[in-house]
Amino acid sequence: MSVSSFGETTMWFFVFVIIPLSGNPASACEMTFSPPRIVVEFGSPFVANCSSSSCNNVVGMGWETPLIKGGLKKNVSSLPLNVIKVEVWDPAPMCYITFTDNAPQKLKTLQITVYQIPTRVHLNQSHWGPVSEGRLYSLQCDVDEVAPAESLSVVWYKGGKKLSEKESESEKEASSLPPKNVSLLVELEADRDDDGSEIRCEAKLNLSSDGRSPPPVRSASQKLTVIYPPTFIQPGNETLEVTSDAKITLNCTAAGNPSPTYTWHFAQFTYEKMKQLNKNESILTPEFASSGIYSCTASSPLDQKTKYFTVNVASGNRTAFAAILGGFVCLGAVLLVAGLVFVTPNGTFSFPKGNSGIL
Repeated sequence: MSVSSFGETTMWFFVFVIIPLSGNPASACEMTFSPPRIVVEFGSPFVANCSSSSCNNVVGMGWETPLIKGGLKKNVSSLPLNVIKVEVWDPAPMCYITFTDNAPQKLKTLQITVYQIPTRVHLNQSHWGPVSEGRLYSLQCDVDEVAPAESLSVVWYKGGKKLSEKESESEKEASSLPPKNVSLLVELEADRDDDGSEIRCEAKLNLSSDGRSPPPVRSASQKLTVIYPPTFIQPGNETLEVTSDAKITLNCTAAGNPSPTYTWHFAQFTYEKMKQLNKNESILTPEFASSGIYSCTASSPLDQKTKYFTVNVASGNRTAFAAILGGFVCLGAVLLVAGLVFVTPNGTFSFPKGNSGIL
């Protein structure tokens, strides 16, 4: 092999070994953001930083965004973005690096979510009113001027209990970025236990999984009215075994909305004044106990229900009382006869002596 040939071989070795060691290409350059994502309220400030690593032949770095006046800053490996006031709904700030060797610019966009909490959250009154037990009713929550609408969810509460949750069906489009009015509706089955309950809805924006989402906005509470027919608190007919001197209480109380009215009837004709008791009272306490069947009807515009009370008054006490009373009457008669026979006109007792004669 000639010298020139050896020299040529040495030159090619130098080309293939030295060039890879002269610097990292632009593709090896990395860019990172701190923080990696921004969640900011419209009109508020924020600060982010763009850093580069493993980058060579760098001319400078810059930010491209409508939030600030950009420009290339030379000889830096990191560049902050300091925004005093966010006034753009989709700013998409982009950090870039420019190289000296005509390599393409390195570009990376910072993820940023600009939000606005609702200006008002309220239950729609057009969907509000008395509902019948067992039927479906609608609860519509209106959320005014919220952004981004596609991140909205609404939760309905009864007191402190969660009833339902629903997410917005808005799609992320350029036209949906500014604040929108959103209405979400849920259907529930009415139950009498819900009557008088306080219902409200809450609107929340699900912007971040690390707890940086804004707090929910509550609506004012509305009272739910459920109408249902009368139902007796103590169901079923009742039988009472009492003595003649006992005081009885007949409880006909019924739950219902609207509140029921009451009518009492007595089936026996023994006591004229008890044939029909028109007192509008749920509890009846007669002056004296009388055997028979009492009926109570609870009525409302929705329905009426009747309950029966069978009262049995024990007769043993009356017999004993009559016997005692008869004994006293007999004793009185004996004393009266004795008085007529043995009492003298001057008020003294005189007992006749036995006759004795002399034969």
